[in-house]
Amino acid sequence: MILMIVARSPLRISFVGGGTDTKEFIDNNDFGCVLGTSIDRYVYVFVEDQPSFEKSKYKFTYRAVEEVENPSQFKHPVIREMLIDLGVTDSLNIATMANLPGRSGLGSSSAFTVSLYAALLSRSKKPLDLDKIANYAIHCERTLAKESGGYQDQFHTTYGGLRFYEFRQNQTIVSEPLIKIKTERYLSDSILLVATLEKRNSGSHAKVFEKNLSLEENMKMAREMRDLCVQTFEQVRKMKSEIEILDLLILATQEGWQRKQKQIREVHPEVSKIMQIGERHGAQAAKLCGAGGSGFVLFLTRPELMGNLQSAFSADQVVRPRIENEGVSVFEI
Repeated sequence: MILMIVARSPLRISFVGGGTDTKEFIDNNDFGCVLGTSIDRYVYVFVEDQPSFEKSKYKFTYRAVEEVENPSQFKHPVIREMLIDLGVTDSLNIATMANLPGRSGLGSSSAFTVSLYAALLSRSKKPLDLDKIANYAIHCERTLAKESGGYQDQFHTTYGGLRFYEFRQNQTIVSEPLIKIKTERYLSDSILLVATLEKRNSGSHAKVFEKNLSLEENMKMAREMRDLCVQTFEQVRKMKSEIEILDLLILATQEGWQRKQKQIREVHPEVSKIMQIGERHGAQAAKLCGAGGSGFVLFLTRPELMGNLQSAFSADQVVRPRIENEGVSVFEI
């Protein structure tokens, strides 16, 4: 007897291309694209039947606890809209937790959406079609819940691995994983995340970013970012040495961040301070994860320089993620 369904989806980091995965950009250009990877930090969703003796038909536990009689009464926009759209009528007890806090630029909101949808599909004995899951998550967040943002997070967390995603109006083209296990280990040893104390609201930052894209100057810079992403992808596919791939990602990440700064214009002072400390201690590239002015700072450097870089920050600020090759997965307990 199945007592509970557990779904988990990985968080992500993107190296280059962020911002070209938005509707605003794609509608005004042939395509957008992102090169990035999922990591071994996850958002979990737990779904089980709500016991008959509970006072409410539906219960959702996250940073708050909501107990309602009808899905339309949920304050959380994604769970409200998804349960309504899917026509869920069974009494459910749903909870979520994550390895890292939300609002940190690592795609946790979309990882939650994907995990929730996958869990509900599994509960209904329906197959987990990855393309369908990613596209439904986009539909749920962008259309039903009317949240601003791009499309990369939903695909990163669904498919997993280091991949190139090409976003067009009617389809998303997903590459095969771009690196082998040996390279995956080497790159994982070259990645450091440093948390800022400032939480970010991805929705509000995304709205500002999309509005700024309407300016031709910013649209031009976004096209240059897309071209850089395509060039990086094409070069990565040709390289066999993990050192060459890392050096390429370092150059692309650094150039991409320099371009991105001109678009977002607002970088929290703490982020700038963290980047300056990193540069003094061996970081070869740095960027802010996500669309906002704060969150996690991603550093890239050679593995032999990582010890010095990591020691420059307090232990409770630092995350050493590994590249994760698996996307969304579901377990029955």
